[in-house]
Amino acid sequence: MHIPLKYRWNDPTEIKTFLTQNNHGLFISSHGNLTETTILPFEFLFDKDDKLIGALTHISKANKQSKLLKEGQSCTIQILHSPTYISSSWYKNENVSTLNYISVKGNGILHIQSLEELIPALKSLTNHYESSSKNGRTFESLSEKLISDHLPGIIGLEIRFTETFAAKKLSQNRDDEDFKNIVIQLEAKNELEMAESMKAIRPHLFH
Repeated sequence: MHIPLKYRWNDPTEIKTFLTQNNHGLFISSHGNLTETTILPFEFLFDKDDKLIGALTHISKANKQSKLLKEGQSCTIQILHSPTYISSSWYKNENVSTLNYISVKGNGILHIQSLEELIPALKSLTNHYESSSKNGRTFESLSEKLISDHLPGIIGLEIRFTETFAAKKLSQNRDDEDFKNIVIQLEAKNELEMAESMKAIRPHLFH
């Protein structure tokens, strides 16, 4: 994945926080001349230094992609957050329009989980998502019948990353005047997530 130097994101703790809050994206696998993609939820795995090392997820057996997956094959996870069009009309000088975004990508090796591995992974992922709901349904609150009825229909997946890439493309190449105007224009268009992400890297402009 090509990332210009000024957009490379190298802070593992920041990346961990981002992925905890943005943990759904594309699961991509190649099969000969065919590439399959599914949007899935993930639980990301980190080492003791917060370095991203892998991910857990699951996929429906009814999904065509699941039928093609093989133990040990290469696969990719891609998280893309707030891709936002940046108009060149927002710059003081003539230039080209572009796209801002935050992205994390991991290439790795696939392990197809056993049932014994799948159940705790499901529990952890379910409880992560449900914890943000006022009356969330934790895994422990689900009936044994509901769980046993649905388990046969899914496949648990673990991806151990062999390489990772992270990028923050947030108009870092623009001077302060252009940068501030881009944020103003984004807020006017209600593109608030991107506006807040940009403010976070030059907070002195927005006091």
